[in-house]
Amino acid sequence: MSETNLRIALVSGANKGIGFQSARLSGPKGMTLPVGSRDIGRGTGAVRALEKEGVDARPLEVDVTDRTDVRAARAPGGGRVQ
Repeated sequence: MSETNLRIALVSGANKGIGFQSARLSGPKGMTLPVGSRDIGRGTGAVRALEKEGVDARPLEVDVTDRTDVRAARAPGGGRVQ
């Protein structure tokens, strides 16, 4: 997919529960999913599980209550994607 057609959906709290299920269901729709979590280890674990299902997922350490983290995640090339 060309960069101009790249579809990205950031899912916060995607390492468990509703966030994980949202990422799981959105992934097959051709999106790249930064998997937002405060704990990069848990985020990486969720990414591994999502990749096994064919989801283009990337771990992103982000605390949505921290403005600096949110701004970094919004920036082009955004945040602390591993």
